[in-house]
Amino acid sequence: MPRVGNMDGKTWLQELLMTILATSISIVLTFGTAALIDKRHQAMNRKQAAMMVISDIYSIIDNIKRADSLAFRPNQTLLAQFETIPRDSVLLLNTDEAALPYFNAMVQEWIYTRDKTAENIFSRDISTWHDVGNFKFIKNVGLCYSLIEDLEHRLAMQNERRAHNYQLFAQRYDWQNLTNGETLITIYEMKEVQIYIQDYTMFILYLEKRIHDLEALNKRNMEIMNINYDELQKFMDVTLQNRAH
Repeated sequence: MPRVGNMDGKTWLQELLMTILATSISIVLTFGTAALIDKRHQAMNRKQAAMMVISDIYSIIDNIKRADSLAFRPNQTLLAQFETIPRDSVLLLNTDEAALPYFNAMVQEWIYTRDKTAENIFSRDISTWHDVGNFKFIKNVGLCYSLIEDLEHRLAMQNERRAHNYQLFAQRYDWQNLTNGETLITIYEMKEVQIYIQDYTMFILYLEKRIHDLEALNKRNMEIMNINYDELQKFMDVTLQNRAH
């Protein structure tokens, strides 16, 4: 066995094996750590993508609830009140302040819009689906957005009917010569408006059920992705701060 420097062959072989072993351990640690970091990064991306969608759905639900409390239910109350007011008393509602709420409840259009950025990213960006990597979640979120689209379609139909009824009123009657009270009675007694008022109760019931369904589905989304409310709230706070800047 040849000698290398002052080392005999056996010692030299041991040193070589130790060097190879150390290098192998280093490679394993390097790639193992990189794989672990990559796995954590993927998990983070997965949660970030999921929270983006979940927070968007909750935001939509909150907007619908706000519209419900500020417009839909007050309109229902006003329509019910109007039915109980004697027509002689309605004729006395000649100030705009007194008549306008009832007028709005019958024919005024609602303004409802929403930002579809998160939905478009989720629906059209395949990389987002890859980041999420959970078919149950993707399917459930797809159902949420389908229900939202159906709800928005119903809202649009309600608006179209209200606008159409107002156009019919303007075409049929010499409204410029009517007092506010006469205008209210004339609109209210239109066949189309009566049908709309009857359907409106069903619309409110539909709205209640749709909100309940969306809340239950989005809660399920959080469970599927193992996200708690504290995590989601922090994500939403940071998102709002970033938008503010």
